[in-house]
Amino acid sequence: MKNKNSAIEKPARAPEREEKGRRGRRPASSFEAEDMPPDFVDDETPRVQNEHGDGQAPDDTLGLYLRQMGSIPLLTRKQELDLAEKLERARRRFRHAVLLNWKVASDVTGIFERILADELAIDPCIDVVASLNLSREKILARMPSNVKTLRHVLEKATAEFRAYLRSSTPQGRSRARRHLRLLHLKAARLNEELSPRVELLEGLADELKELAAQMLEVQCLSEAGGRSRLDREERTKRTKELRDLTLQMRATPEDLVRLVDVVERRREVFQKARRALAEGNLRLVVSIAKRYRGRGLAFADLIQEGNRGLMRAVRKKSEGIRN
Repeated sequence: MKNKNSAIEKPARAPEREEKGRRGRRPASSFEAEDMPPDFVDDETPRVQNEHGDGQAPDDTLGLYLRQMGSIPLLTRKQELDLAEKLERARRRFRHAVLLNWKVASDVTGIFERILADELAIDPCIDVVASLNLSREKILARMPSNVKTLRHVLEKATAEFRAYLRSSTPQGRSRARRHLRLLHLKAARLNEELSPRVELLEGLADELKELAAQMLEVQCLSEAGGRSRLDREERTKRTKELRDLTLQMRATPEDLVRLVDVVERRREVFQKARRALAEGNLRLVVSIAKRYRGRGLAFADLIQEGNRGLMRAVRKKSEGIRN
């Protein structure tokens, strides 16, 4: 009778032991992105053993990150080439828009003059793009003649802009604007041939945005106030300040605001393209990091170093650097 009871009880205990066995046999690779379905949810992060035998417990953040990476499809070659082309086109358009301001063109020319005078190192100031024939040696070879021509163009643009401000007829102002437009394009082309670094232009674009806001504020102050003597003196002071800023920028407040709007839109497109290329390769980083597990470096550190390398590669690509 005792044997019968124990035989009856066995089926009731077997599922419990089987469940424990399944929990104990959970593989250490549960957090590998390629093997994990996107909707996998685990409330407890399992403790895994590395090859050295010491236990590691990946935190919930790593598990969540890997689950998210598992839902991102790897880029095909065509997709990656398309993203790279979009990034190159966005970079070129952003750089061209920034260089269409005379102050930026003057600042960049001044940097190249300091390079020629051995006051600045060339490498932190330029982007090398071998496929566009913009090697370091080529840029250095054309820099003296381009800088000399740029100085001549900048002086001519100053004279043309003063003529534009003095002109009182629509025909005269239209003619001066056409001349300035041609000079703008020539100066931008000469600077683009010297390939100024994108990071440098992003800083100059930020300054341009601040100066545009300053000019608008001064313009508003020059038109505000009452009829008292103090108000008139303040308006006169602000009008002179606005004229000085206009001559410095070689642009009216309205023209500068329009240019800044174009620059900011193109910068946003450029940053989106850069971000899309980086995010599209995040799963590739995890896939490569898996090959180096158990070699003395934690999996999270491998992923972190891989992401840093990816960011550097995308930055070089966005700056046009190609080895």
